[in-house]
This record gives sequence, C-alpha cells and structure tokens, in this order.
Amino acid sequence: MAVQKRKYKKGEEISLLCFWMGGHRYATPLEYFKEIVQYRELTKVPFMSEWYEGVLNLRGKVITVIDLRKKLKMEPASERPIILLCDLPPYYLGAVVDGVDGVQTIYGNDLELIESPMHPGVTHRIEEKDRETFILSLSDVLEEEMKSHV
Repeated sequence: MAVQKRKYKKGEEISLLCFWMGGHRYATPLEYFKEIVQYRELTKVPFMSEWYEGVLNLRGKVITVIDLRKKLKMEPASERPIILLCDLPPYYLGAVVDGVDGVQTIYGNDLELIESPMHPGVTHRIEEKDRETFILSLSDVLEEEMKSHV
C-alpha cells in the first residue's frame, strides 16, 4: 500500500498532538485524538499480531489497543507508556506510545515532504532549531492490518 500524503496548504494552521516513540518525536493532527489514558492492564486476545496488545474496557466501552511502537518495529523507551485513544473512522482504537509531549500549532509551510520515510506512514518532517518532529499518518500505518482485527 502506498503512503497517502496529506496535502497541507502554505498558510494552513495545523494543531498536532506530539508524542515520543523509540527516542523520536512524532506528531499527528489533534483532530484524531479523543483522550489520553495511562497504560493499564489489558485483556489479551489469542492468535493476534505481536503489536496487537489486547482490548481495554473503558467506562463500559471495549476498545482495541495496539502498540504503535511494536507496529513500527521500535523498542519501547518508557516503563510508563501512554494510550492515545484515536478516532480513525471507521475505527476507534487505542495506540500505545512512550509518552506525550503536548500540542503544537504549526503552519503548512513549516512542513517538509518526505519522499523515502524511515517508517510507513511518516509523511512530513518539521525541522526546528533544537529538535526534529515526524508527521505520522496513523490511518496509513494501520489501515491494512486493522481491517482484519477491529
């Protein structure tokens, strides 16, 4: 599956949720996130992919949880991971990351398109004076596999 690169307009204001995985800073448009929860015990489901963590019962709603770090073949870098609750129609799922770095607002002209990403789903990069942030398309990362698991 080819990575579908979202087109960002030059002056477009974009709010991003920034998070850490494997020692790198990633971001995804804030509109896809509904809640951030502390990692907790999950109910395991047998015969699933290594990156499929299980299901979470949150206030009576059963939510599929995947480990985004494992999906992207990264070593977990935190003993206290976070679960990001994502609304990626038609899927509602939890994604495990090392930690959250906050919300950042940028403009479309701050983004550099990446032609050969280091991971599937990485579409753009933001170069700042003291750090680098990779824009991650969660739907591109998860699309094929989630069809059979959610």
